[in-house]
Amino acid sequence: MLVVLAGMVLVGCRNDDDAPCCDPTNPECPNYDPCWDKYPTADFKMRQTSVGFVIPDHLQAEWCDTILGSGVEFLADMEGALSYTWQIGSEAQTRSGRNLKLSFQSYIASPTSLNPDNPDYYNPLPITLTVRNAPGACVNESDTVLTITRLLVLTSRSLTRGTFRGRVEGENFDRDVILWQEAGDLSHPNFIYWYVSHHIGLPFKDTLKMFVPSPLSMVTSYKQIRWDEDWHNYSTSRDGVRKWNQQITTSANGPDRIDLFFERIPEDNSGLQTVKFSGYRIE
Repeated sequence: MLVVLAGMVLVGCRNDDDAPCCDPTNPECPNYDPCWDKYPTADFKMRQTSVGFVIPDHLQAEWCDTILGSGVEFLADMEGALSYTWQIGSEAQTRSGRNLKLSFQSYIASPTSLNPDNPDYYNPLPITLTVRNAPGACVNESDTVLTITRLLVLTSRSLTRGTFRGRVEGENFDRDVILWQEAGDLSHPNFIYWYVSHHIGLPFKDTLKMFVPSPLSMVTSYKQIRWDEDWHNYSTSRDGVRKWNQQITTSANGPDRIDLFFERIPEDNSGLQTVKFSGYRIE
């Protein structure tokens, strides 16, 4: 019986044009599964945000359980549930809605919130989401009420600062690259608040000085810095750089990894050149 069934599946999934399609995500295929992406879940995501402001999609922070700053966005994975109930820490009142944006400024302002074992971080906050669903074709009776608890960690430490050892794509030797940030440069002649970031050890210039006219033209979060391209016709660098992305990947059993890449205009104006550095944190 299994051999016959396997033969039927192979016949139904042939690559020739006359064969019926075999894609469970395609409503036109005979094996379409209307529940393939609608499984019940109470899981949710978190990321840094600015509460009260609309953030363009290209300036959204990455989804991450550790947040640099006080604004946090929560998003339940499941769409179309009957209700979403959030328990934030030990708050007396629960909150509702699939999507929440909350400020934790009062929490991080309290000295008792600091983690005594690591003052760069605050004590983890349990976040519990309960999702209620109506039983139906894609929801079993056992899945009508689902609950999950995850920990939110707020921090004042950015992973995107430090010294990293690795290699620039196309080179055959290792480099040590130092990354750090300044709050701004108030001495700029146009009296604009400039956010400045320095990168030492990359090719083409010993110290690459990135700057933007406003922190609103970039994303700086726990694991990532992304610079907006040509904000209000300003270059993001004095060194011909037009795009910048700096992504850190953490590992429980190894050092922090970094992927750092940018596009620059060479001195001969021959077109955009992509530079990529990959390495690991050494301090």
